[in-house]
Amino acid sequence: MNWSNVDGFIFDVDGTLYPQKTVRLRMFFRLIWALLTGSLSIRELYAIYYFRKIKDQSEFNHFDIEDLCLQVSRKVGLSKERVLCSVKKWMFEVPLDLLKEHCYLDVRQFINHQHNAGKTIVIYSDYPATEKLKAMGIHFNREFVSCFGGITQSKPSLD
Repeated sequence: MNWSNVDGFIFDVDGTLYPQKTVRLRMFFRLIWALLTGSLSIRELYAIYYFRKIKDQSEFNHFDIEDLCLQVSRKVGLSKERVLCSVKKWMFEVPLDLLKEHCYLDVRQFINHQHNAGKTIVIYSDYPATEKLKAMGIHFNREFVSCFGGITQSKPSLD
């Protein structure tokens, strides 16, 4: 394909820029280790699980992260703040080194080459992706997150 005729690209993050199954499996072992060492409670683990479960349900797809954490807190008996802290830590911070390690190098090179050539690189994700992209060394122009900025649908959505 002649990429010079293309003005910009839209990329999804999870499963497109790194092997999602591999990262999830490694995170599973980190979560188990955190449970065994006492740095994560079973309630916090359940909160993370329940957060991920309801995030993609249609009745919650217009909720932002804080609203989702409030729903989760009611279900698991933890404060909204603790749920939010656990979700941020274990979903958005702890996996960053794994993303760096497992990033598809050819995809990263392609994106960065196109960005350096002046093409617009847009990222769309169901979760905040800026730190993920920094960890993977991927350059972009804009980021759209389904749970922020007025976007009221998660992927995939036909609405």
